[in-house]
Amino acid sequence: MASTPEHRDRDDVTSRAATVNARKAIKVEQTIRVQRPAAELYRLWRDFTNLPGFMQHLQAVRCSDDRHSHWVARLPGGKRVEWDAEIVNDIEGKLIAWKTVGDPDVAHAGSVHFTPVLDGTGTEVRIVFDYEPPYARLIDEIASHIGLTADALAVDELRRFKAYVESDSDVQAMSKSDDPRAHNA
Repeated sequence: MASTPEHRDRDDVTSRAATVNARKAIKVEQTIRVQRPAAELYRLWRDFTNLPGFMQHLQAVRCSDDRHSHWVARLPGGKRVEWDAEIVNDIEGKLIAWKTVGDPDVAHAGSVHFTPVLDGTGTEVRIVFDYEPPYARLIDEIASHIGLTADALAVDELRRFKAYVESDSDVQAMSKSDDPRAHNA
């Protein structure tokens, strides 16, 4: 999917930074507490090639540079979706924010936040995103009746992430790289 200016210009999105129409989009926000340091979790997540290791529906991520990547996922029911993404905010150890670019199968934008828990028992990992599939509201309403909402999928993915990082001894070694952005090229 080429990222060309003619695909980025949408008359229903009010900001060049925006990738979805807030009036049509569905918002998802989920949080989980993980027993690992925030900096370690950030480094692991920031190397996007690690994500298919715990995200059930994510098949592959290919990074072209430190800000741009191509993602391939398979949705429940077997539909394959692809998109190109751009990092729009990156605060080391704390936040990664992205938006889709070009002509994605499902337009979305979001962020993942890594906040140390005040009592020192780990990190709160919060994912927030808005997505705009065709007929988003209708699809979300139907999916909610069978438990396949984006919220339910996000909860499952965060639980897999928690299990992955809390039980995998290789995670610490993977997350100790000098700069995760260097591994995405």
